[in-house]
Amino acid sequence: MVLVVALWPGVAGAHDADELFRVHVYTRFAPAEDRIDLRYVMDMAEIQSFNDLERLDADGDGEIAAAEHQPYLQLKAAEIAGGLQLEIDGQPVALGFASGELLVQTSVYGTPLLRVDVWLSTVEPLDLIAGTHAVRFVDRNVTDARGVREIVVTPDAGIEYEAAPSLLHEVTSVLTALEPGAAPPRVTEAEFSFAFVVEETPPPAAPTEPAAPAAPADSGVLAVEEQAGDADPVGDGVEVGDPQGEAAAPAVVGPEPPAVAGDSTADVEVPRPALEREAPAVAEAPVEGADPAGVAS
Repeated sequence: MVLVVALWPGVAGAHDADELFRVHVYTRFAPAEDRIDLRYVMDMAEIQSFNDLERLDADGDGEIAAAEHQPYLQLKAAEIAGGLQLEIDGQPVALGFASGELLVQTSVYGTPLLRVDVWLSTVEPLDLIAGTHAVRFVDRNVTDARGVREIVVTPDAGIEYEAAPSLLHEVTSVLTALEPGAAPPRVTEAEFSFAFVVEETPPPAAPTEPAAPAAPADSGVLAVEEQAGDADPVGDGVEVGDPQGEAAAPAVVGPEPPAVAGDSTADVEVPRPALEREAPAVAEAPVEGADPAGVAS
């Protein structure tokens, strides 16, 4: 492409014999959980483009039709993949054509200039989600041609790379412009490792025990539960529901029994009131020297 040629140092405005054979190559890796995708861009000068015209112009009419792009890209991708050596964890893997684009421009000589931009993917599915994986890559395509050759990896927040700095920093902007101050790279081999970042899921919270029901407030009223084996609510020695005992009288709620005259600190047994009867009155003992009638003579 004329624009790209003018961007490389030392070749601006020049088309010497070496430049006619020039081929720039850009390779970028993009790991996925079940495969590795690889973007491969080949920017060809006049001689290399001319050599490919016969395959591109399939009908031989001397013109490059849009319908002829895809068949050419599939053939070119197969040729490129054949010149690549890719190993994952020490095992060779094959690459196949996934998609692509062909850009055709005209050189200053009026001849076509071809730029092939294809995506290749590993043919067999891979299991890359767990662990760290080592990659070794060698590109043997057009190694005798003059030109820039860059290999990089795709930055991704979900992937951790261990690689040379040149693989982590792109300087050619996909063969469109060289970063100021950077030397034109010429890399045909690369080794790196990568691992997917797996976010740890916190363990589920332990189930919460249900709160115990609050105890009912004491109302001061003796409640008699009519259940077998309950305690004796009235203190007569007979438990409620005891088939051997007498029928228990219900508790009587009323005023306190009358106090007994005499020693207030003595324990006095209060007789149990009969059912539906008031407690009998307790006669007071006569006091010596007192008027029995309660009236002074």
